[in-house]
Amino acid sequence: MKKIFLGINILIPIIIFGQTGDLHSDSLVLVNLYNNNGGPNWKNKTNWLSNKPLSTWPGISLLNGRVSEIYLDDNNLTGPIPASIGDLTGLNNLWLSYNNLTGSIPESITNLTDLKTLDLYNNKLTGVIPDSIDMLKMLTHLILGKNQLNGSIPSSLGNLNNLKVLVLSENQFTGDIPSFLGNLINLVSLSLNDNALTGDIPTSFKNLNHLNLIYIQNNQLTGDPSFINEPAQITFPYPEFFIENNKFTFVGMEKIVARNPYLWVVSHSPQAKISIRQTTNKISVSAGGTLSNNTYNWYKDGILIATNIGDSTYAPKDLGIYSVAVTNKIATQLTLYSDSIVPKIITKELCNPVGNTVLSSPLSGTIYQWQYSMGDANFINLSDNSNYTNTNSASLQLNNIPSSLYGYQYRCVVDGINSSIYFLQFTNTWIGINNSSWENPANWDCGTIPDGNTDVVINSGTIIVGQNANCRTLTVKPGANVTVTTGVTLSIAH
Repeated sequence: MKKIFLGINILIPIIIFGQTGDLHSDSLVLVNLYNNNGGPNWKNKTNWLSNKPLSTWPGISLLNGRVSEIYLDDNNLTGPIPASIGDLTGLNNLWLSYNNLTGSIPESITNLTDLKTLDLYNNKLTGVIPDSIDMLKMLTHLILGKNQLNGSIPSSLGNLNNLKVLVLSENQFTGDIPSFLGNLINLVSLSLNDNALTGDIPTSFKNLNHLNLIYIQNNQLTGDPSFINEPAQITFPYPEFFIENNKFTFVGMEKIVARNPYLWVVSHSPQAKISIRQTTNKISVSAGGTLSNNTYNWYKDGILIATNIGDSTYAPKDLGIYSVAVTNKIATQLTLYSDSIVPKIITKELCNPVGNTVLSSPLSGTIYQWQYSMGDANFINLSDNSNYTNTNSASLQLNNIPSSLYGYQYRCVVDGINSSIYFLQFTNTWIGINNSSWENPANWDCGTIPDGNTDVVINSGTIIVGQNANCRTLTVKPGANVTVTTGVTLSIAH
């Protein structure tokens, strides 16, 4: 019998049957693992630290006189992985998942150059992946998911050319996905979900032609996910592609959907809210995809107020809280929702050639002073005249305002506080109740023919322009048609 002393006041009798050299050293590593990782409380510890051969210790396999496999999944291991694990240089597979291991992954583990499987899934490991992980050239399965690992994903992983399965999910990784992962041309399954990864999908992912199982959901990824190719070789009966709960838009989504049935399971909804931005009097969103395929449903205070196809902009006409929901006729399973905005500039529509309206101050107070600007942000106090009355009250009356004042802005200063801004816009919409003639005033909702300062909207019908005409802008909705007679000019300023 040979006696081995481990730690303080620990005397472990072990009979080593024919063990010499490397196998004897391996046995000492296993004894250290038992004593430092809660061995007495393991679920299955039969024969461990007994006089039985190592091959009879549960979870241990031998090959060519060395420990070749450790399979101790779900066995109540606790504490840090001992650095001595790196002395098991004959190890091919190490399975320690579903335990309570803590601390960092020891750098010494990269000494196991024959290792094919490293499975540490579902523990409590912290710290970073060792940069020297690329020493494990034989590795085919690297499974580190559901821990508390952090930092960035090391680019050295891209040197593991034999890797088929990479699981880094449910950790705390940050930063971009390294482009070097595109070098893993044998990769079949990739799990990066449930981290805090940012940035775009690397274009190098187009090289991963064997990738069948893709899990990158629940991150903060952006850009075009279609760089992940459809698999050239179907290894699994139902290839899966999960990218929901990121910051993707319709960019690339149409392409992803179109390549079914290669990807049998595609999950891309929901995504993070998209931002609304305001430029002068219009609010808009960037939803990606083909603009003509997108439908924009605009809401004010939670109530649908407008539906636009192929137009990502909207000019708010009243004070309120605005948001939008965007759908795409190709990527039908995804709806993009926006954040909310209270516009600083509200559009006030008038009819050409002159219009009348009342502007109401959104603020209440004691002293009111209405101001105007010609669009240059230089506001000037108004006083009553033929065009403006009640310039020192809560409601400003505009009288006979000519269309040449298109783009003028108005605000009320109430007790020294600036209100939101009103933006003058002259709009004329085709109603076509008489005939198809542009020149007939009865065919326009303003009862007048548009002039060069008027935004023209044609929602439906067929319009014939028989005389020279002009307008500021022309919006023709799908299904409507405008025909300009030969020899006639329709001038559109913007």
